[in-house]
Amino acid sequence: MAYLLSLFYLLFSFAAIADDHIEFKYQVAVDTEAFKMDVIVCSATGLPDSLVMGESALLYVSNLRTQSGDSLGAAQQKLTIADPNAGNCFLYDVHFRPKRRGEQRGGPETRLIDEANLLTSIEDWLVRPSPEAKARLKIQFTSSDGVHVSTPWDRVSDNEFIVSKGFSNHEGIVAFSRYPIKTFKVGGCNVEVMFMSGFTEVSLEDMSSWVRRAAQGVSRLMGRFPLPRVQVVISASDRGSDTVPWAYVTRGGGGGVHLLVQRAATKEQLELSAGSSRCVEVDGSFPSVKSSSCD
Repeated sequence: MAYLLSLFYLLFSFAAIADDHIEFKYQVAVDTEAFKMDVIVCSATGLPDSLVMGESALLYVSNLRTQSGDSLGAAQQKLTIADPNAGNCFLYDVHFRPKRRGEQRGGPETRLIDEANLLTSIEDWLVRPSPEAKARLKIQFTSSDGVHVSTPWDRVSDNEFIVSKGFSNHEGIVAFSRYPIKTFKVGGCNVEVMFMSGFTEVSLEDMSSWVRRAAQGVSRLMGRFPLPRVQVVISASDRGSDTVPWAYVTRGGGGGVHLLVQRAATKEQLELSAGSSRCVEVDGSFPSVKSSSCD
């Protein structure tokens, strides 16, 4: 649990930004079986001269066009809209090639998990205003029945989210899964847990309770939990012997944590993970967390 505590601790560098004005609205139709997205972006005040995207999006984003069907050019992570009469909307397609083999090492990536659930990196598909524009986005997803969506952004409804003006170029995760989302409150923060896999020895409720206890520990340690919402994504791992062989924090417009947990982990191993070698890693960066949770 110490490693999980340290990841929650990292989220204290984020600040919530409130603003009621929406500059851009996105409609994102998702086909998780074909690994496709059809995206429509509109702005009531008209489109800017240019928008930005992640470098990896150049591999997956195609058919950028105005609402009248005119093609738009994208190069060097920038979409240029030269025509002042282009209208208030543009459209584009996304065709993912998710990774299937091996296990994740590093930050967010687009990956098919357990042959059914799709993890996507925001940088792989979101064409957006530049950070300097400080625009606020509303993104609505549509997908097949039984597919749940998890993002690091503020949730408006089951499939609608608000991206604050604090959005930057940091990577984050948008995940689609057939497992239900578990939610709970800790110190005024809404914690949402998205499962990308099932586990052989513990239930999803057991796993959610483990995350809740870690979040409560950080809240008690720091005296507060400063974010209104945190995204937690949990995938099963079949690699190595550590209970949590890999995990990372994301900053794609909000606080998020992705945990890779041993598929056969038991309740006892989850609780005893505080005594693992990960505590050394926590000790190096967060000595206060080490002293409170790994002793």
